[in-house]
Amino acid sequence: RHGKTHRLAFGSFLCDQPNFVEVVDWSVGEDCTQVAHLKHYFPPTAVRFLPTTKHLLTVGDYVRIWDVDQQCQTSLMDIKVDQSVRHRPCCPITSVDWFENCVTEVVL
Repeated sequence: RHGKTHRLAFGSFLCDQPNFVEVVDWSVGEDCTQVAHLKHYFPPTAVRFLPTTKHLLTVGDYVRIWDVDQQCQTSLMDIKVDQSVRHRPCCPITSVDWFENCVTEVVL
């Protein structure tokens, strides 16, 4: 779709370094424009946009919600998922999505 702007988000996987999520706008035949560079301590394992592309949901060690239109460098909300089962190691969250019928609910 020539002339149509798309918004892309992708995460890093860097050992022993702070990770990040990069958000860019992209149009066919044009260069990418950086919208946001979001610090993400743990490597993000999933990145999802709300259908409006204003809010971004990332997961790894926490569930984080970002407002990418405001170019905020801190998340709007960090939600720690309780994984406190005895004798089991903590593991990252690997899948997440918005609940299709109600975008204020998140499915893990």
